[in-house]
Amino acid sequence: MGISEERIYSIIRRYTNRSLQEYFNNLNRECMRIYNHSCINLLLENPSILRSFIADKFGSNTSTIAYIVRYVFIKPLLLALGESLDLEEELTGLFIHDIKGFEERLRHILEKHLMIAQ
Repeated sequence: MGISEERIYSIIRRYTNRSLQEYFNNLNRECMRIYNHSCINLLLENPSILRSFIADKFGSNTSTIAYIVRYVFIKPLLLALGESLDLEEELTGLFIHDIKGFEERLRHILEKHLMIAQ
């Protein structure tokens, strides 16, 4: 993907408020235990597994899944990258309803920032 998993992990930890960091830490421990991959790795490489994992953990209520994904993963990443928070809703909707679209959009955003940083 070009941007390191460790970098994204540190971004999310820096930009997530304390109560949501606990969710993130718990989710990450469970991802490592079940899939032997971090949540960040799943977000970047196989978001459909992350979506299924979150649904299994918190129920299939899309508003719960949307809240967790939006505020634990998407918003902190957008803040760190200096992207418009208008993308929060779009990316959250894609994560829930069009995982392939989410993958493409996220990859485009990360590649844009990677090119700027070079």
